[in-house]
Amino acid sequence: MPSRAVYLTLVAFLATPLCAQQPLIPAADIATGKSVWVDSSPGDALLNARVDIGAMRQSGDEFEFSLQWAVSPGLINDLRFKEPALQIPAGSVMVDRERVMCKTEGMLSYALESTIVAPDGKRVRQKTVDSAAERKPVEARGVDRYGPDPRSLVCWAAARKCEGKPFTWPPPPNMTPLEYSPRATAMRAAYDQKFIPSCKL
Repeated sequence: MPSRAVYLTLVAFLATPLCAQQPLIPAADIATGKSVWVDSSPGDALLNARVDIGAMRQSGDEFEFSLQWAVSPGLINDLRFKEPALQIPAGSVMVDRERVMCKTEGMLSYALESTIVAPDGKRVRQKTVDSAAERKPVEARGVDRYGPDPRSLVCWAAARKCEGKPFTWPPPPNMTPLEYSPRATAMRAAYDQKFIPSCKL
């Protein structure tokens, strides 16, 4: 399990201001085992989640990664409704460990572990699930489309690693028209292909 020092580092990192533009991340820095945190929604404190593309790793056809975001008042209310005795200090963050599968038709993702960390590094709440049991219902549900979200970001980073190109985010907008035509199908496939890694990390 991650140490208290690691969680304190994560909390301190979240406290730094968000910026609208991120520097280029060299392909060589992706999936090295050394943390490199990037913003999924730069400049948007409400929607932003930070994703570790440096320590992400491949496990079979899945990419395992960590992401974190500030615990919102809405989430606090939901958790307290389910667990009235739960005390979540202001400034706490959610630290999740997840897996994503980057498929040609879209992505599948699920959480392995979810932890709420207080500003002092204390784990307020932690939930861990079995990966095999969690993956099965996700596969039955079907894929999500690629876009400017944290899980797509992981697929995008892995694809850039395989191409030997630097990581930039957000991705270009998907200009595929909302119609069922051969042209739209080809455009959608071309856009999705940018998120699909062509190698093993």
